[in-house]
Amino acid sequence: MQSYATARGALPKGFTLIELMVALTLGLLLSIGIVTLFGATSKTNKVQDSLARLQENGRYAMIRMNADLRMLGAQYCNTKNSQGWIAAGTGGPQYPGAGIYVNSNGVSNVTSSKAFPDSGGTSGLAPAGHPAGTVYPLSPVSFLRGYECAANGACTPNVPNPAGPDGIPAAGTTAGARVPWGDVLTIRYQRGTGWPYTSVGSGTTSVIQLRPTIVGGTQVDDPVNFVTGDRALITSCGGGQIFATTASGNTLTPNSLLNPAALQPGNSTGSFDARVFNFDRDFITVTYYLQYKTDPNPDQPGRLIPVLMRKVNGSATPDEIVQGVERLDFTYGVQFRDGSFRYLTASQVDSNSDTPAAPPALPVNCSPPPPQWDTSIYNNVEPRCLWRAVKSIQVNMLLDSVDNVYDLALADTTYRYTVDNANLQTPPASPTADMLYNGVSNGTKTGRMMRREFISMVAARNSNY
Repeated sequence: MQSYATARGALPKGFTLIELMVALTLGLLLSIGIVTLFGATSKTNKVQDSLARLQENGRYAMIRMNADLRMLGAQYCNTKNSQGWIAAGTGGPQYPGAGIYVNSNGVSNVTSSKAFPDSGGTSGLAPAGHPAGTVYPLSPVSFLRGYECAANGACTPNVPNPAGPDGIPAAGTTAGARVPWGDVLTIRYQRGTGWPYTSVGSGTTSVIQLRPTIVGGTQVDDPVNFVTGDRALITSCGGGQIFATTASGNTLTPNSLLNPAALQPGNSTGSFDARVFNFDRDFITVTYYLQYKTDPNPDQPGRLIPVLMRKVNGSATPDEIVQGVERLDFTYGVQFRDGSFRYLTASQVDSNSDTPAAPPALPVNCSPPPPQWDTSIYNNVEPRCLWRAVKSIQVNMLLDSVDNVYDLALADTTYRYTVDNANLQTPPASPTADMLYNGVSNGTKTGRMMRREFISMVAARNSNY
């Protein structure tokens, strides 16, 4: 018979209490390490995602805006101060052949045949004293207009009325309102490839035949988009004309002045390539500004996001470029008549002086006007002549990461931002504090977001005489 001791000794042994406690301790330490590693990785991932969004938004915004700024004043190979423009109607030399007709009663009248075919603040009023029955020519200053805006939303000069076709939203702290401290910029240029042409005759008896470029059986120019009533722009490197047309396919019959002796057909031999553009459909105005939109994130009820907007030709639905642009500031490199070069704000350029509180009575800081302008026209149409002398534009944008990164420490979200020392962003006291510019609240909260300033400098198509 087997003894009890022998049977008991054959049983398997278990873990002792000490062994269990050691195992639990090691498991706990391992779990703590895994949780800590996961938390650190998650925090790093959130920060990296926010940084990537911040970088990509800033990069794209600058690329998109720079593409437009490089086109400022573009008219094929001309600058906006080009010489040699020929009048296409009454009123003497016009630049670029479009203007505002002044009725016999002295009241300005903007019509499709006389004004820019776009939006962005083109004035419908001629200066006081401009002769009735003539055209008030739109000067080179019409191709560029900036607006310096303060924390309360007021801009110098005043932005176009929101109710007009070229209007900009009124400033405010609600969805759809213009962000109060963001500057506004309007530029104009002629886009498209245009078409080579031949012409026969002169004046209203002339006929223009468009000759689109064909390579390997494929047209490489833009599709012809003329309809009767559209204005054609004929331009070379030395000047141009604008005139209304009757269109039939690739054939254009001018309804007003055309001087083919001044602008030779495109297939002639020479040092330039004159081309025809559709002035009404391919001449555009682009306006940049900031606007609030409601945050769609359900975790952020009532939160507003500042968005960079791009409005083209008075569109009722401007393009949303990027979100999270808190500040937008423009400064302008201007060459004074004495040869000095200075960077000015929009209000200083608009006043023709770097001391806008006491602007000069005459545009003594401006370079001489284009040669085709006589003194009376120059004094009438260029009261803000320094806009014609802008040779470069500097863009400053302050972007945030759009979404809050709650793992960030407060020290990671504080910053100072200023361009002209007039609107200084001071470090926020807490994530729930109001955003303050020069001590003025904009009604929104700082939050816990990463921020970065993006700066770009673009040369403007210009020349001084």
